[in-house]
Amino acid sequence: MLRAGQATAVPRLLPRESHGVDLTILDKTCKPCEDFFNYANGEWLKKNPVPAAYPSWGRFNELAERNREQLRGILEGAAADSKAPSGSNAQKIGDF
Repeated sequence: MLRAGQATAVPRLLPRESHGVDLTILDKTCKPCEDFFNYANGEWLKKNPVPAAYPSWGRFNELAERNREQLRGILEGAAADSKAPSGSNAQKIGDF
């Protein structure tokens, strides 16, 4: 609960394309009342076959993989920063 005078954290806004329903994954050749799953996911399924290293694949797997890639980039960037200030998070990562 906020009290008078307290600042609220403002969430970082993502690009407009990153939220909402992605209409490009719809398979409009399917009738939604007959096969809603393929209507809602058909184009995505066609463009995203299950990778050989995984038993299944879905949008959440895709999201988790993208997060891992971004975290790896952040950590590698921090580890490569030899001029990071002493005691900073980047310096602590670089010590590993």
